[in-house]
Amino acid sequence: MSGIEHNAHQVARRRLGVAVAIRQELVAESKSLAEQVAAVMRREAPKFRSTTANSVRVDRESQLSFFIGPHTDYAKWRNAGRKPGKGLPRFFDPAAAAIVAWLQSRIGAIGSAGPSNPKWQTARKGSKRRTAAELELRDRYMAFSRHVRLHGLKADPFVARTAAQFRQAVPNALVAAVQRGIQRARQGGAA
Repeated sequence: MSGIEHNAHQVARRRLGVAVAIRQELVAESKSLAEQVAAVMRREAPKFRSTTANSVRVDRESQLSFFIGPHTDYAKWRNAGRKPGKGLPRFFDPAAAAIVAWLQSRIGAIGSAGPSNPKWQTARKGSKRRTAAELELRDRYMAFSRHVRLHGLKADPFVARTAAQFRQAVPNALVAAVQRGIQRARQGGAA
């Protein structure tokens, strides 16, 4: 009686080749998709000084897993908003620096014509004009903080808008990558 002849090792090698080809296609496609999602999220993010938009990055967790999102302290509040009940940090707290800068840009130079006047200069420290400008900025900040405490902050769901744009595109692209991997393995096996 002779030994049994089979081609199991050839079938196993072919199946392993298909799995490797599919994985390579999926890794390449997922990296490409992650960069596309990050680009759209940067475009959708709020643009004051572009801090939130510039903080959006792609963090690779594994070969096929990515975290895409903003990396600023306040991005969560810009995206989800804030319920009434809690005000802003104190005016001189370093955590309030970004809010103070935003408020200063919104109200412009306090006092006379301000930066629109070509001869305008920032007042010297300790001068009456500088003190008056700083006090007015502080008063407006306190009023804004009270408003936030009473009414909260309006949400700007830029992450949800980005996710909605890619809800169908990502699964379709991944299915196409699997099909390309299978096709590539077939062509490699036939050659």
